[in-house]
Amino acid sequence: MTAFIIPDQFISWILPLILSMGFFHVSHVNSRHGEAIKPGTTMKASIIFSVVSVLLFALGLYLAGLLERRFDENHQWIVLIMLFFVGIRMTIGAITRKPYTITYDINHLPVVLALAVARGINMIFAGIGIGFSEIPAGRFLITFAIMVWFISFSGLLYGKQFGENTGKIAETIAGIALISIALINYWPF
Repeated sequence: MTAFIIPDQFISWILPLILSMGFFHVSHVNSRHGEAIKPGTTMKASIIFSVVSVLLFALGLYLAGLLERRFDENHQWIVLIMLFFVGIRMTIGAITRKPYTITYDINHLPVVLALAVARGINMIFAGIGIGFSEIPAGRFLITFAIMVWFISFSGLLYGKQFGENTGKIAETIAGIALISIALINYWPF
């Protein structure tokens, strides 16, 4: 029995925000330290980030559907492991990444696609975790797509106005929050 359970309605809104912070970090860094962003690149990059992350998340949901038949009735530990893993990856990645050395010319489509896939790999694991939870996947995917688009668009558009380490701090806090949600909501007491 769990001492405190976060409602699924709250999780289906807060988890997409937390998961999109990795895209905010890469958008903020490349806007602040990279090449000057050409007109239209902000919208193009944020749409690509959103579409690729949703596709990778949907792949995770599909994999969860395939794996679900192989496990017993209690799936809480799978959700815990997957969300904990993504939170650890986000936190360690944000702490170890140096903002000045990881900038790319985000004006080129192959660079945007590579960044979207690299940042979206975590979404496969998050999709597996959510697939084993009782959160409605359709609403989650729509919310997630909107959050990634908005967060990455904001990071690219206003990156120079944000502080030097804003993206790093946001992703670190998001990783710690994801670990906390996994432990609070899915730890089998």
